[in-house]
Amino acid sequence: MAKHHPLNAVSPATVYTLYRTTLALFLLALFFFTDSSGLGESNPKLFIYALSTHLIILIPALWLPSPLKSSDPLKQTMTFIVDLLVLVLVIHSSGSISSSLTALVFVTVATASMLLLTRYALLIAALAALALMFEQFYYGLSDGNVGPAIPTAAGLLGIGLFGVALAMRNLATRLERSEVLTHKQDIAIRRLEELNKQVVARMLTGIVVFDDCFNIQLANSAATDFTQASLSMGSTVPTAIRQAFDEWRSNTSRHPSPIPATASRPELEIRFAALDPITTVAFIENRSHLLQQAQALKLASLGQLTATIAHEIRNPLSAISHAAQLLEEGEISPQDKPMINIIHRHVERLNRIVSDIMSVSRGHAPQPQKINFPHFLEQLMQRWQEQGLDTQRIKLEIADANFVVIFDNHHLGQVMENLVTNALKYSDTTVTITASYRANGIPQVSISDKGSGVPADHQHRLFEPFFTLAKDGTGLGLFLSREHCQGNQAQLTYQDNQPGACFVITFVHPNKNL
Repeated sequence: MAKHHPLNAVSPATVYTLYRTTLALFLLALFFFTDSSGLGESNPKLFIYALSTHLIILIPALWLPSPLKSSDPLKQTMTFIVDLLVLVLVIHSSGSISSSLTALVFVTVATASMLLLTRYALLIAALAALALMFEQFYYGLSDGNVGPAIPTAAGLLGIGLFGVALAMRNLATRLERSEVLTHKQDIAIRRLEELNKQVVARMLTGIVVFDDCFNIQLANSAATDFTQASLSMGSTVPTAIRQAFDEWRSNTSRHPSPIPATASRPELEIRFAALDPITTVAFIENRSHLLQQAQALKLASLGQLTATIAHEIRNPLSAISHAAQLLEEGEISPQDKPMINIIHRHVERLNRIVSDIMSVSRGHAPQPQKINFPHFLEQLMQRWQEQGLDTQRIKLEIADANFVVIFDNHHLGQVMENLVTNALKYSDTTVTITASYRANGIPQVSISDKGSGVPADHQHRLFEPFFTLAKDGTGLGLFLSREHCQGNQAQLTYQDNQPGACFVITFVHPNKNL
C-alpha cells in the first residue's frame, strides 16, 4: 500500500482554523505588548471582548470536529458569518475601515469562496460588504462625520469583495477539476504500476533493475532462482552480474559472455538494456533452456527435411541398389565388378546418412536421470565387446565408484559410442576414458587418444553436420553427440591433446533438481 505524506492529511479547514486561532492570539499580543499598533484605539474593551470570545470558541475547535468539515453547508456558512462579525467588531474598535485590519475581510471572503459552494460564497461576500457599509455608517454617526465619501468607500470595498469571491471561486473550481483529474491519474498510475509488478513477477525470464551504484531497485523471483542470490530491494547486485555488466558497458554492441555454472546455479545467459542514464535492466535466462529451445527448432526443421530426403533419395537408392544386384547376378567382366562394388558402397553410405538424419528427427525427448557412470560404462563395455569392438584398447580412469551424472540413458550411450568408436578408429594405441570432478563439483568425462588429432584449421568445424575427415564417414556423429549433450543441459567440447585428440563432456551438477 502506498504511503501518503503527512501534509496530505491536513485539510484546508484545519489550516483555516489554525489561521483564525493564530490571528486572534497575534492581535491580542500586539494590543497588550505594543503601544503604537493602533489596535483597539477607538474601543479597547470591544477589541478585547471580541477576540477573547472568538478564542474561547476557536481553541476547543482545534480538537473537536470543526463545522467546516461538516457536510451541512449551513454549518460551514455560519462559521464564516461568525468570523465576519468578529472582524467587523475588531475593525470598528480600531478606527473603522481606514484600519489595516480591513484586509483581513478579504482573506475570509477568499477562503469562503474556496471552501463553500458558489451561492454560499457569494452570500458571504454580500454580507461582508453590507457589514462594512453598516459599520462605516455607524462609525460615522458616532464620530459625527457622515459624508458622501462613506458609502463610496464602502461600495468600492464591496465591489472588491465580490471580485475576490468570484476570482477565488473560479480558481477553486479549476483546482477541484485538477484534483479530480490528478486523483484519476494517480489511480491509473497505481494500477499500471501494480500490473507491471505482477507481469514482472510472473515472467520466466529473470529481471533485475539496478542503478549506477549497483543497488537493486527491482528483482523478480525468476532472477533469484537463477542466480541463487539474495536480490532484495536496496541490496547490491551479485558480482557475476556486475562483471557481465562491465563487459557489456565496454562494448554495448556485443552480448556479454555467459555466466558459468556453479554447484547451485545453471549456466546463465544475460542481456542488458539502459532505461535511463543511471538505471539499467538485466534480463537473465537459463542458457541450457535456450539451447534446448534452439535444439527443438533445429529438430523440427530437420524433421521436415528428413521427410523430403526419405521420399526423394531412398526410392532412387533402392532402385540403384536393385539394379546393381541384377547386374551382379548376370555375366559381367572382371573390369566391371569393381564398379558394381563402388555402387554398393556409396548406396550404403547414402543410406547411413539418411538413417542418421532420421534418428535425430525421430529421437525421443531427453529424459535426464541420475546415472551411476561406472556401472553404466561396465554395461556399455560388455555391449561393445559383443559387437566386436576392441575393448582391450580402452583404459578406464574412474577414481570414484559412485561417480554420478545426470543424462538421458539412451542418449548417453549414443554419445559415448560415437566418441569411443571415433577414438579407436583414428588411433592405434590406447583410448582413455577419464571421469573426474571439477573444482566446483561438476562432473566431467573425457575420451582421449594418442592419434594424429584434428588439424587446427578444421577444429572449428568439428561439430558441423556433414563435415568429416574420413572418406567413408557421414559427418553426423559428432553433430548428433553435441545435440544430445545440449538436450541434456551438458556441453561437449574438443581439446587438442598434442598428440591426439580429447573430447570432454561437462555435465550439470549431480545435485540439480530434475
